[in-house]
Amino acid sequence: MNKTFLIVLTLFFSLVFVQSATAASAVEVFTIEKEEVVYSTSINKRIESETTKLLNEAKGLVTKIDPIPKTGYLIKVPLTESFSLNNPWIKSSINQAIFVITDEDSPSFMVINEKNQSIFLYFDGDINSLLQAIDFSIPS
Repeated sequence: MNKTFLIVLTLFFSLVFVQSATAASAVEVFTIEKEEVVYSTSINKRIESETTKLLNEAKGLVTKIDPIPKTGYLIKVPLTESFSLNNPWIKSSINQAIFVITDEDSPSFMVINEKNQSIFLYFDGDINSLLQAIDFSIPS
């Protein structure tokens, strides 16, 4: 009985950890209005490349009190390897980025530094290259 219980318990925790790892490596598109994930795909080299390219295009801090708009999309991109972000506003190792896309303002991204502080930055790059890489288009 104890042996069977241990086997079942081990299988359960194995499945939980596999699901957590899979979810952590998924790119997710979240709609702000509906407050839900509307699209998900696996991370790949092209997505990571487009993401790091945009991270390197930072042009300034988002200085709004509330940097999350009322409408638009958030795109969470986990990175398989830490990325060293080094610009005038942040010098930190990054494990994921969250891109903010809205009609209300220029696109921006949020990263979390090693002190667990979230930093929002505007960027010069073209968000469409990332959207193409994840195979998602924003409805008109």
